[in-house]
Parts: sequence; C-alpha cells; structure tokens
Amino acid sequence: MTAIGGARDTLLQATAERFSTTADGKAILLAGSTPVFRVNSDGAGAPGSIAITAKPVNVVGDIVFSVSAGTQIAVDGNVATVDFASMTTDTALVQARIREFGVDYVANYMISKVFDGVRGDTGLAGLNTGQAFAYKRAAVAPDDSPGDVIFTFATGSITTPAGNDLANGWSKNIPAGSTPLYVRVSAASSRNATDNIVANEWSSAVQLARDGATGADGTNTAQAFAYKRAASAPVDSPGDVVYTFSSAAITTPVDNDLANGWTKTIPAGTAPLYVRVAAASSRSATDGIAANEWTAAVLLAQDGTPGQNGVNVAPVRIYQRAAVNVAPALPSATCTLTFATGVLTGLNNGWSTQVPTAGGAYLFTSGAAAASKAATDDIPASEWAVATRMAADGENGMDGLNVAPVRIYQRGATSIAPALPSAACTFTFATGTLAGLNNGWSTQVPTAGGAYLFTSGATAASRGATDDIPASEWSAAARLAADGATGQRGTVTVTAPGYSTWSDASAVYELGHAGYGAPINRDVVTLYDATHAVTKYFDNGAWLALGTVLNGNLLVDGSVAAKALSVDNLAAITAILGNVRAGDLYGTTLHGGPGYPTNAYNWPGSAEGSGYHLSAQGLLIGNRNAPGGYFQLSSTGYFEMPGLTVTPGTAGTPPVARFSGVLSGVVGSFQLIQSPNRLAGNNEGYDQAGTGLYFYNADGSISMALGQWPRPL
Repeated sequence: MTAIGGARDTLLQATAERFSTTADGKAILLAGSTPVFRVNSDGAGAPGSIAITAKPVNVVGDIVFSVSAGTQIAVDGNVATVDFASMTTDTALVQARIREFGVDYVANYMISKVFDGVRGDTGLAGLNTGQAFAYKRAAVAPDDSPGDVIFTFATGSITTPAGNDLANGWSKNIPAGSTPLYVRVSAASSRNATDNIVANEWSSAVQLARDGATGADGTNTAQAFAYKRAASAPVDSPGDVVYTFSSAAITTPVDNDLANGWTKTIPAGTAPLYVRVAAASSRSATDGIAANEWTAAVLLAQDGTPGQNGVNVAPVRIYQRAAVNVAPALPSATCTLTFATGVLTGLNNGWSTQVPTAGGAYLFTSGAAAASKAATDDIPASEWAVATRMAADGENGMDGLNVAPVRIYQRGATSIAPALPSAACTFTFATGTLAGLNNGWSTQVPTAGGAYLFTSGATAASRGATDDIPASEWSAAARLAADGATGQRGTVTVTAPGYSTWSDASAVYELGHAGYGAPINRDVVTLYDATHAVTKYFDNGAWLALGTVLNGNLLVDGSVAAKALSVDNLAAITAILGNVRAGDLYGTTLHGGPGYPTNAYNWPGSAEGSGYHLSAQGLLIGNRNAPGGYFQLSSTGYFEMPGLTVTPGTAGTPPVARFSGVLSGVVGSFQLIQSPNRLAGNNEGYDQAGTGLYFYNADGSISMALGQWPRPL
C-alpha cells in the first residue's frame, strides 16, 4: 500500500480487502494540525511546532516514528512533534510504523516550508482606457464633429469643455426631443489621468434611436362575477351587463342587483352560495357581456355541519400548611371543578385552592387535571398527585445594625479647639439622645459661650437599642463657624421740635441724641417748630430734600423714571445699564456678540457670527464652526482651542491631551510615546521610551528593539 496522501488514500488504507468483514481492514493513519511552516522574510516560521498524531485501525502494536534526515522529532506516545527550529531542510517526511504478525503497516506525513515571496520592481503605470460619447438630434445623420475635448478617467466623462454642451450642437447627455437621436463615439487611452481627444478622432454619427409608429390599442381583459344563494344550483342568468376595466367592476346595472336575483357582491344568508363568471375582453374602456356569456353556476361555499363540543381542560392545584415536615393526607372526597368560574367544591381534609396564611411553617401542594366536555368535571380522590412540600417559613434573621451619626458642639472665646469629652457617652437610637457628655459639649448648637463654634463627631453602631461611645471615638474638634462682625444698623426716622430753620449739624445731633449715632444712607430727620418744618434724608455724606415718599408695597406695574437711584438691593427682570461699577459681581450667564443672542451654552452656526458666553457650564469665545480662532473651557474640565484638546480624566483613567498642529520647541521631553493601537490597550504597535524604540507583535512579544535590551520594566 502506498503512503497516505489524501482523504481518498486514507479511506482506501482503512478499507478491508474485498469479500472480507469490516474488522479485517487494518491500517495506521497520521493527522497533523497543519502540513506547512510559513517562513517570513526574516526567516521566522509559524507555527512554532506541528504535532502529528498516529491512529491505528484494527492493528495492535508499538508505534515507531521516524523522520527524514535534517529534522528531529519529539515522540510522546502516539504523537510526534516537529519543531520549526529543528527542521533544517525545506521538506521533512515523518513516518509511523506498526508491525503485527510480521506485517508492517506504514503511514507517511509530509511537512513543507512555504517562504514569503520577495517584492518585485514597481511596474509601469497602467494604461487607462475609456469611451467618450456625444449625442445630437437631427433629421439626417450629421457630419459635423463634437470638437476637441478632454476625457477624465476617474469620472469616466468629458470634463473639458465644462457643462453639457459640445461643439456644433452636440452634447454630453442625451438631449430631449422627438427627432432621431445620433451618437458619435471616441476612444480615450492614456497613462495619465486624462486624455485629449481631437475633433477628427470621433467616429461617424450612428443613429441610436428614433420614435416608432404608434401601435394599436391593447386588449383589456378581466373577469366579472355574479353571486346568488340557493338550495340547488340555479340555471337562470345574471343578464346583460357592462363591465368597466378602470374600476374592475360591473357598472351597468348601477346598483348591486343583477337579473334573476343575482348580485355583484356576496349576499348575506345561510343557504349555499353559487357563483357565475363571465370573461370581459375589449380594446375599449368597457365591455358589454351578454346574458348567454355567463358560465354555469358553481357552488362557491356552504355551511358545514356543527362539530363536536371541545374538551375543557384545566390544571387544578390545592394547598395546605402543616406544623411539621410531614405531608398531610390528600382529599378523600370527590371534588367538582366548574370551568367557567374556576371554583373547586367538595375539598376536605384541610386543603384549600388558595395558599393559606396560617396553619404551620410548612406549605404543601398537590395537583390534578380537570378534563370534560361538560361545564364541570368531577375529580375523584385517586387523581390527586402525591403531596409535596412547596415552601417553608425561614428562620428569623439577626437583628439589624442601628447606625447613626452623632455630632456635638461647643463655643469658645478663642479659635483654639476645646478638649474633647473624656467620659463614655450613651446614645439611644429611638430618641436620638446622648447621655454622659462632659467638658462643656452639647448636642445642640449653643447660643452663648464665645464667638467661635466648634464641632466633633462619632458614629453610633449597635444591634441593641443603645450604643456606648468611648472618649477615643470622637473625631478631632474642628471650627464650624465664628461670629461675624456686627452689621450696620437699619435706617431710622427722627422728628425733633424747636427748630425754625434747617441745620445739617442739628440733624446729626438729633440722630445721636436719639441713640442712633452717626447718620447712614437714607436716615430721615424732620426739624420743625410751630411755623416751620423741613424734612431731609442722608445720602453719601449730604442731606437732601425729601420729596414724595413712596411705599414699595403701594407701587403698581409700570415705570419709575429718576435721575439717580440709591438702593441697597436692586432686583430687575431686565435692566439696560451704561457703565457698571461693582464689587462682588454675580451673574447666571454673561453673553455678548451676534453669535450669542441667548443664554444657551452652544457654539453659533457657521454664518451666525462670533462673541462670547460665560456661565456655570463654562466659557466659549469665538466660533468653532467658522474660520478663525476660538476657545472653550467647560466646567467639566474639557479644554479646546485650534489644534489642542484636553479631555479630563476619571478615577480610573488619566486626562488625555490631543495636539494636531506642528510641535516645536527648544528643549523638551516625553516620558513615553505610543502608537494609537498600543495606547488603546492592544499589543501590536510601538513604544518610544527613554531607553529606546520598541516594536511589538500582536501577541505582545517584541519584534524589533532600538536601544537598551532587554527593555527595562
């Protein structure tokens, strides 16, 4: 027998001799993962090794492997392995042999090296070819030319002259019209992207198409139907009718009724339904169908005989609880299920159709199937399935853990934190009270005791109703707040008698005499006697005459016009302001320029102009959708300007800066530069580090290194 070379040889070798039994077929088969080592241009082979498995067929004995010269194999039982590194020849023949009763059974497996080819020299540029077409309508074949043109191979069309028109009335596209259509063709051929076609290169005009003679009207065909119910096949005719092809219906007679009780549509009723059909055929829009053109009546449908009642089927399940894990006795009486309501009657021995809420920790269930053509079905005691435990009450779990934050407070005259509590305290979860506090601490914020407010905290955690908090669990005391400076008093109104004239000094005196001290803005003073009274208010160092006083609660919707306003708090929906002088300026949104007419945090459109937007969402300057510079700084940390973006990082990923311009500098360094694939977390690509340049294969191994080797980790 020859060595195994393919599937056919494998089949033949394992086949018994003619007229023998299947068991007489004896052979040894070899199978490998691949018969080829692929060798790249660097001399590296893939895969690294090839395993060849021997399988005896109806043969018993030791398997002996051998290999051709120049190659070594490693044998493990019935598997021989050839390593690429140990194969010095381009081919290797692996042979397996078994001897039984003096007969040798042999199988061969050929392994070959397949080498990558070498890139050849760059060939000449290919020759572009194409066809240019020119069209013209004329009564006779025109002999003029479309003229000189330029054909572009990339578009497959004439690009010079531009537009559709060529010389002498010829065009690139088929023109509209009814006269004969002629075409002239020219071949374009060049190694360049375009080819110049001169006027004399066009072929003679050839008639491409022309209008033919008007054909005869086609024949409309259809079928007309007439229906009638009768106990037996009727022999009368629906009569003469007119069929209209556009509506696909009989239009004469107009209504639904035809002659002799026939109708255009199926009539209601229970008697057998018959139909008669007539063919309509005409070159006109309608066709007259004579009474004798109808086919004989054919039975179309009739009511069938009533069928048998169906079988009602329903699963039935019953439940019972028990105090012990022993199944209770099944029902001993016959029960009746009503299919329409699902109600089961006759249950005994403590069973129920609903899961009981009491009766024991163990829940048992049984079931039966109700099946009957009647409205009810009797279920005898013998049909109930063996009772099985469906569920059991679980054990009570552990008490939950009470957890509560506890905070204490103390005031001090200085900014130095007071000593923490030195005694153990007890916290009651139900009431939230803390007992045992000392060293001046309280669970409520004290109203007196110093300008500085300190706080400390601990966590109470216990499965009981209370928790003891030792002194060691209190956190370091921290300053929570401090009293602010005493604010300015409110405005006052003072009236003083005994003055015949106004005096600023007298007004200041009367304010101080009344206990208010120096005047503040909008203080009002009235100096008067029996014949004289003057009222003024104080504003930024001067006493001004007081006009009409308006109570703010009396103002109605409208406008107040004034030369100057002096207010502590100005609230307005819309304010048109000139020069603004402010200290702490707070605003929801600031925006300006034609591109930012609203407070929306969006870039303007390409033709909407530029400007700026400043809000809690971030800062936008310029217009990213229009040529020119722009700038974005969002509240999330995202930064963008032409050629540079910075994406903020997260807890698991660092920030990413992307630069798309030209990078230049006098001095600078990068710790690590990676190819995009490596940066995405994959193996293949390159790393440029301070120790060198390293190229990686897809499996993560280094294929080439320029620098320190091995690469330091």
